[in-house]
Amino acid sequence: PDIRQYTLSVEGMSCASCEANLTRKVTALDGVVDAAFSALTKQARVTLDVSRGSIRAVIDAIGGGKFSASLKPKHARVDVREIIRHESARHQSRLARALLLWVPLLLLIWVVPQCESLCDATMLVRQPNGPTLYVYVAAALALALQAYLGGPLYVSAWVALKSGSSNMDTLVVLGTSASIIYGIIKFFIGYPGVDFSVINEHYMMKVAEHAHSFE
Repeated sequence: PDIRQYTLSVEGMSCASCEANLTRKVTALDGVVDAAFSALTKQARVTLDVSRGSIRAVIDAIGGGKFSASLKPKHARVDVREIIRHESARHQSRLARALLLWVPLLLLIWVVPQCESLCDATMLVRQPNGPTLYVYVAAALALALQAYLGGPLYVSAWVALKSGSSNMDTLVVLGTSASIIYGIIKFFIGYPGVDFSVINEHYMMKVAEHAHSFE
């Protein structure tokens, strides 16, 4: 056998499950002796018997979906501290932008209904089956936040599903989507058993409960 070791740059890994899935996929290829993936350094070390397989086949196997790979120069070095600083700055920036959506949503759901001068606003523009404009605004903010923060997670979960597996992103997507899907369904089925002709405590509680599904 002609054993050689290669270092690859790999984009798209976000968690330990991504590392495990790619390791399993690559080690199943002909000629691959060993493989180790790191989401932190965005690298993979592949030990290959080139008499039985090629590094090009490994790169092609990694590519697809959200992952991509390329061969790193032989003596290229990785500054882990710089990688950590860069990733921290990127996540802090995303968090700051997400707060612009989350804080108004938090105030809308938890503060507005508790303020005597504002709580009447939750009952404005009532739909025939119960939901009010207040709930629609909460839903819009929640969906925007879910799309912005959850978009990459949905892509990751879909890629894992296509490969017949799951990862941590799958669990996050299922957990966060369930409540929002329930809230959207409530727009169509309304609030059975509630008298919409008058604004009473029962009706207001149903509106607040509906808004909380988008929290």
